Amino acid sequence: MLRSLLRFILLFIVTYGLGAYAFSKLGIFTSFHAFFRNSVEFVVSTALPSCEIEAQKFVDPITKKEDKTMMYLVYGNPFLMKKALEEARASGQGYATMPTKSIQFKLFEMFTIPLLFLISIFIATPIAVRQKLKGLLWSAIILLVFLLFKVLLLALFNISNARIGVYELTDASMSSLNTLISMFSLGFSMSLALILWLIWGFRKSSFIHYLNQIFSNLSK
Repeated sequence: MLRSLLRFILLFIVTYGLGAYAFSKLGIFTSFHAFFRNSVEFVVSTALPSCEIEAQKFVDPITKKEDKTMMYLVYGNPFLMKKALEEARASGQGYATMPTKSIQFKLFEMFTIPLLFLISIFIATPIAVRQKLKGLLWSAIILLVFLLFKVLLLALFNISNARIGVYELTDASMSSLNTLISMFSLGFSMSLALILWLIWGFRKSSFIHYLNQIFSNLSK
């Protein structure tokens, strides 16, 4: 039991540590953040069709290099944007200043860390490979859906707070939304990942067998 537990802890730490380094530093892994960026754009634009939504890459103002672990979500009122374009054309200007605003998202913190935690803890768990893959797949899907829902709430809050003429919530609704967003912190995401592991990983692992033996011996 003790040897299996130590192996589990060591394997989890090594997997999580190496994964965190790879996804934050190595180009071949940071490219996966493009999937998160595209997913955010798709979900928010689909859920909030009355608002013009566009995902943009984040360029470090100092190094002038793209940081793939971060992104901007640009949003605006389509009517106001069209009006600005028409006014620019009417005045003979070659360009129009779009009345848009943006939100900055840290993809590494918001998506990679919770998902990497989930993947690492499943990899370290002593469980049959088939059950491990099945449990990890369902857990990852549920966690990803939650994270995208969290991003949607953040986008809605910022759009409403900007008062651009679309999705302007009442003060009471904004207060409730702010409370909900505050609950959905990184700690909550990690806790959800842990709960999903307990359901599809720990419950079917050899740890349960060891625990049953311990409780059985104590009851004698």
